[in-house]
Order: sequence, then C-alpha cells, then structure tokens
Amino acid sequence: MVNRRQLLKISALGTASFAAPLAYSASNTTVAYNTGNVTGSTSPKDLSDNARNLDYLVNGEDASYLDRRGVPRKSWKGMEVEHNADQIRRESEFDAVQTQRESEFDFDQVNREVKFNTFMDASGYEPPIPYAFGILLDRMTKTISYLGNEYRARSSCIPLTTSRWAVDEAKLKLIGDDSLRQNLAALAESHDSANGADLSGWVRKRIASPIVTVGGMLDALPVNIWEFASLIVSKPNPKDTGTWDWRPAVQAAIDAVNTIYFPLGEYGLGGPVYLRDKTVLQGAGSAASRLRPLGDYDCVRVWVDYVGGTGISRAGLRDIMIYPQGNSKGTYTTGHAIHAKTSVSSKAKVWKLMLDNVQVYQVGGTGLYLQGNSAASIAESMITNFEAKFCGENGIWENRYCFDTWLGQALLEDCKLFGARLQGGSATFLHMHTVACGQNDGIGNLIGGGYSIEGNYYDLINCHADRNCGHGFIIGGFGSEDLAQHNRLTDCISFNNGGTTGMKVGRNLQVGAVRDLKAIGGFFGNIGRTLLTNNAVGVDLVSPNTFQVDFIGSHFRGNQTQAVLFGAIVPAGEVTFSGCSFEGNVSITNNYAKAAWIACNGSVNKHIFNSQTWHGISSALSFDSTSTAGVSVDSLGEIKASRNGAAAAQLQRNGDNGAIQEFWRANTKVGEVVVNTAGTQYGSASADWLQPPLKLGNYYLWIDSSGRLRIKNGEPTSGTDGTIVGAQA
Repeated sequence: MVNRRQLLKISALGTASFAAPLAYSASNTTVAYNTGNVTGSTSPKDLSDNARNLDYLVNGEDASYLDRRGVPRKSWKGMEVEHNADQIRRESEFDAVQTQRESEFDFDQVNREVKFNTFMDASGYEPPIPYAFGILLDRMTKTISYLGNEYRARSSCIPLTTSRWAVDEAKLKLIGDDSLRQNLAALAESHDSANGADLSGWVRKRIASPIVTVGGMLDALPVNIWEFASLIVSKPNPKDTGTWDWRPAVQAAIDAVNTIYFPLGEYGLGGPVYLRDKTVLQGAGSAASRLRPLGDYDCVRVWVDYVGGTGISRAGLRDIMIYPQGNSKGTYTTGHAIHAKTSVSSKAKVWKLMLDNVQVYQVGGTGLYLQGNSAASIAESMITNFEAKFCGENGIWENRYCFDTWLGQALLEDCKLFGARLQGGSATFLHMHTVACGQNDGIGNLIGGGYSIEGNYYDLINCHADRNCGHGFIIGGFGSEDLAQHNRLTDCISFNNGGTTGMKVGRNLQVGAVRDLKAIGGFFGNIGRTLLTNNAVGVDLVSPNTFQVDFIGSHFRGNQTQAVLFGAIVPAGEVTFSGCSFEGNVSITNNYAKAAWIACNGSVNKHIFNSQTWHGISSALSFDSTSTAGVSVDSLGEIKASRNGAAAAQLQRNGDNGAIQEFWRANTKVGEVVVNTAGTQYGSASADWLQPPLKLGNYYLWIDSSGRLRIKNGEPTSGTDGTIVGAQA
C-alpha cells in the first residue's frame, strides 16, 4: 500500500518529467469549480476541486491529469506503466551484457584450454592411467599410477603390456619427481618462492674436485657479504639495509675468508673492521659499494696487533668507497678511512698493502694513513686510482717508517693539511694531483699545502700541485737532523699556490734542509690567471742545511715576486740551474730593495746559472745588499753564470758588499754583467773568458780569449790561469 508521503514524492518526480504546463482551460481539467485561485487557497471550492483531482490521479485510467492550476500531473496508472517499461528495458540491457560476458568467458576458457593442451603436448605430458592388466605402454610419455606413485616403462622395455605387478615392477621407472623438476625449471616470477631456484638450498663448501654441478659453481664464486647478514643485530629500518650496522657481518667474513664481495649498496659500520693477512674487500665499483662509518672512528684498520703480531701481507680494498654516514665537511675530526699500523712488540710488518679504485670522502682524519715504527715498517704498498677529498687531515700520510711505496694515479683534493705528507722513503709516485689542500689558520698564516716531502729517495713523476692554500711542494726539514736525501721531481708542475689575499705568501716549491734534490723539467709559477699576490715565489730555499739542489730544464713563469728566492741564510752546498727558462715574473720592492726574478736576499755560498733563458725584464738576476742584516762584506760567496742573454744589465748586484764574484763568459756583450757598487763592467770585449770551463773530475778545461785550450787541476781563477795544452803555446 502507498501512503500519502510516498504518493506526494511520486507525484513530484512525475511532474519533473513532463514538458512545460499546458495552458489553463476548462476543457482539460478534472476540477468542477476551477476558481483559478493561487496555491494555498482555503476556499471550500478549491478543496473540493483538489479532492476531485486527487481521485482522478489515483484511480483514473489516463497516464496524467491537469491539476487545479492547469499543470499536468502523472497519475498512479501512468507511473505504473512507466515503471514496467523501465524494468523491461533494464532486464533487456542486463541480459545483453550478461550474454557478452558469457561469450567472452567461454572464449577465454577455450583459449586457455588450447594453451594448456599445447603446453602438455610440448612437454609430452599424458595423465597417468591407473595400473591394471593389459595396459599398453608404447611411448615414454604414457604412464601408470600404482599406490599413489607414477611410473613409466623403461626405454629398453617399450612397448610393454602390463600383466602382474610382481612381473612388471622391474620394467617400470618411478617418475614421481617429474612435477618437482617442472617447478625447478619454472621461472620464479614476482618473487614467487614456490618455483625455480628458490626451491633449492645451498651451503658453501670448499672446492675439492672439478666443477660439474650448480652447487660447485656457486662454491667457486667470491664470498658475498650477504652470506653473513644473519649476524646483523642493529637494524633501525629493517627494509633499508643502508641503516643496518654491518660490522658484525663484515668482521666475521674477514675472519673466515680472504675475499669478500660487496654488491651495490651502502654498508654502515658501527666501529672499525680489521683486515687479516691476504684479506681483500671487493666492491662493485667505487661509486656503487660504500662503507659508511656511523661515527668518528677509523673505517678499515690493518693492524698487526689484531692478528696476534704475525704480520699482514697483500691485504687491501678494491672498487669501493669510504664515506662516513651523516657527515658533512668538518663534522668528524679523528677517524681515518684506512689505517695501517705495525707493532713495536712483535716487530711484524705490514707488507704489500693493495688499494685499487678506492675513493674516500669527508673522513675526520686522513684518507690513507700508513703508520710504521722503528721496530717494524710498512713496505711495498701498491696504490692505484686512489681518490681522497675533504679529509680533516691529509689525503695520504706516510710516516718515517714506510718504504718502497708505489702509487699510480691519485687525486687528493681539499684536505685541511696536506694532500700528501711523505716522511718515509724509497717510493715512486706517478700522476698524483693535489688540489686546494691546506688552510688558513685564522690569523693570516698558511697551514699545509700540496706535498710535504720529509723523507728520502722519493721519486715524483708528473705530479701536480694546483691552487693549494699553502705551498705547492715543501721538501726537507729545517735542521741537520731532518735532511731529506736523494729526492727527485720529474716533470712536476706547481702552479697558482698560495691562497687568497691577506694570507701568508705561498711558494710553489719550498726547499728546506736537503742533502740533494733534483728537479728535472717541470713548471713553477702561475697558469691561466691574473697574477696572484700570494703566488709570489717559484722556489724558496729557506734552510742553511741545503747541500745540493739542481734545476734542469725547469720553467719559472708568472711568479708575483721572485722566480727563485734564496733567503737570508748561507746554504751549505751548491744550487745549480741548467737550461732553465725565466719568463714573466714580476719585480716588486721588498725589505732588501729591488727583488727581481732571482734574488739572493742574504749570504750565499755558490750558485751556478748555466745556459739560462731570460725574457721580459732588464734585471734578470739580482743580488741585494744585506749589510743591514749584519752579513760580513765578503760573505756573498761565489756566483757563476754563463749565457745570460743579450740584453744589457742582465746580471747585477745591488749593494755595497765587497764580495768576490766570478762570471764565466760565453757569447756575452758589454754591460751584460754589472756590479753597481764600483761601476765595474764585467763581460767586456777585453774579457779573457771565451767559454765556461768543462769539469772532468778535479780538472777544468776551457778555451781562453786567444782560442787556446787550457787545463788546471782545481778551479781556475782567471781565463789565463792553468796550463796551455799541447803545442798551442
């Protein structure tokens, strides 16, 4: 039964579906009085018309009737007819869609059946037949089932007709594991552990025979650090392996095997890990596998004491990065990336430490610290493709008990002290590049720099010092006990070192106490930039304990003050320049008056300039007065030069010391050698030197101004000294 509320609701819905109301007329209305009063009228006539109209709407046979106001209203009969029509339409649409679904389902089922049958045919599968008498087994794929197991006829027994089980059993082969084999051959899709190799278990064992199985092949692979992952306890984020503390796993792997492979990923370390003899940590690439110390401590230690003082050899790292977690530049202050250390008590060495393609970033201490001692050294380390950036101390540090290191290709950048601090000896460094190392101590002094060579027998080949805040190269100490012996720089370049304005003047090469040093080729100066105020000196000799320094074919260019500076000291030995080039070095004024390309600001012992090339300045070689510094009048010593160029006043002395000077003349011109104090001209046309002497042992040979060959045992004092050779007299 429909109540009044439902009727009014249906009536309102029906009204909304009609077109615009018909015009009011008495001919199509169901009302009797048709007063035309507005809605809300309480007139009895309107109430009577409403009752009459409602009777038509509920009981009438037409689909609609006009109300008292002339608006068409859907009747109960009309709504029933429309509802029934809609139901029929919906049923028809549903049936059509359902028919379509059934058709598609049937098609898919047929397709699946075809695919399944195709697979069965391809795999040779036939459903098993329950065992009974008289079954013909005429092919390998035809099988029987007996007591829950499947069997096929052996190939030698085909065709086989079954009779009795006792007779047939020997002719049948159990094949109940075929389904398992099928699962093993299937691909494990979407990490489904029910298929493929995930069904197989494996435990690593030592290889003792030729490899013929998958397990044997797996045994031959490098040990993966994930094989020890069950030892990890700390997992802040179980789904992010980079947050785990891998130290227990890594140390256990090191203690168990020699080579441990680290696949792509980050491996946090809650403390140092200690390498053993012949242990190598192998990554997937220096940008792929990262060891990340979780605090300010060493990352990898090669400590003899950890292995009981037995020594460690051929341990190392390859294709891996060390990058402390959460550390920005300067956060950590002590931890080294790789720290090798010998034992005083056991006298055991670290030998042949091997690093290849290792990168170090932002450690608090030194990238590679080799720390031997007087009882046991670190020897024959082999380093290739090493990179250390933003270290709190040095990029590489060898202490005094490290020997025979070989390094090929290294980049040491933005380390607070030195790119390379070398205190050991007998080592070769090839293609090492230091950039932006050293720092300002806050009060205007430079600390550190590119290289500090304090040991002996270092051979640096094609090594660069580039824009270091401190000095480019510092070689030797400052006392007799710190003599650096037998070091050599070959084709090394030191340029644009010295920091920014306001800091202490930097040197491209600073030479301290050395027994002997050779610089063969190379460049010391400024490259590709406006002259730097603090890139002031090419080479500065600062120690009285300098015995022998030789520059051969070196190039000095663009230094802001001197190309070469001899400090206010007396070097104990000889400094020679042979075939060097001096170009574009700027003259300025300092405490000792004019300082030109080469300045001797104090007492010197002996300096020899042979076959130099001078460019771009009138006073290429200047020896300044030092009387104000309390130097005796004859302490200038002996200065020898040859082939000083064609310009006037190429060699001069500015001062009043009455020192002895000897100039060996060759192709010089008048005015080429000048002593300003007395106005004396050396190198005039009347000079008796034609060529500089040739030294053979203790003997000197030369040609005098008359073209005669002379010889003397000992150093000659003039062009006419010594004895004329042969019949020339």
